[in-house]
Amino acid sequence: GTAFVGELHIFTAIDLVRRRLQSIAQPQSALTLLKGVERGLYNRAFLSVIFSVRTEGLFANIAPEHLSAYLSGVLIGAEIIAELERHGTAPVRLVGDGILVDLYEKDLTLAGFKSITRCDGSAAAEAGLWAVHQLRNTP
Repeated sequence: GTAFVGELHIFTAIDLVRRRLQSIAQPQSALTLLKGVERGLYNRAFLSVIFSVRTEGLFANIAPEHLSAYLSGVLIGAEIIAELERHGTAPVRLVGDGILVDLYEKDLTLAGFKSITRCDGSAAAEAGLWAVHQLRNTP
């Protein structure tokens, strides 16, 4: 019963993320995401910015198929500005691959971060799993 519902939700969420990443690869979605990042970075009224997702769609400023990219941008911008306030422009290490890491790197640069290092997500996962394995098998 409930375990299957949970698993079905996870599969649906994974499919939604996959489709969202594919849509962000489209040039217009990438531009819309950047617009959201800028709003998230420079507008301190977070709830107002979140509500702007709805208004941008209602007033046809952003096409419905690009609203998800805009929302992602708003959330990424808010996340980056929170980290900037908490830690300043301390070095950042991005772990992952593909377009999402490319976008985060651009967004961090836009926010003023200078030292951004990229790490291959698969290699990091392998190294982490190997380290856990070694720890568990150490007498």
